[in-house]
Amino acid sequence: MNNTKSVDVGNVWWFWFTTSAFTVDKRLRRIFRILPHDPRCKFCNAPFQGAGGTIVRVLFGKERSALNPRFCNLCDLASREFPGGAEVEMAMLFADVRGSTALSEKMRPVEFSKLINRFYTESTKVIIDEDGLVEKLAGDAVAAFWGAGFAGPKSTNRMGMPAPVTGNSGC
Repeated sequence: MNNTKSVDVGNVWWFWFTTSAFTVDKRLRRIFRILPHDPRCKFCNAPFQGAGGTIVRVLFGKERSALNPRFCNLCDLASREFPGGAEVEMAMLFADVRGSTALSEKMRPVEFSKLINRFYTESTKVIIDEDGLVEKLAGDAVAAFWGAGFAGPKSTNRMGMPAPVTGNSGC
């Protein structure tokens, strides 16, 4: 007799993006809170450095996410374990350097490269400060997103902050 339960991937993703974390991770969050050392994952509270970081890395395989250093790799692990998706409310940001083609024609390649790198650096800082996840840096553009699971219950309002800041960053 087969006792395995079927997993509705859509419900798993919906739950993950619309609540704070999986049930097990909610329990672990309380445990991680007592482990020493900041900085911590904003999502599950796992420490990244010191003795607490070592314990979490060895016992749970948690480390900083490649998408945002304020979060652990839980998103990556969940996406491998539960491939698929669900419709959830989230906010997306697409930003680029206005007139970059004309600028590139007037600048030396090294100068233009510095400009684009400054745009990437400043945009990424602002997105991370607002608990967003950088999706892509490509050409003269940055793409990012905010979901309730990692940016909080008002995640769709969070992305409104970066636009004016990146627009005034001098890029």
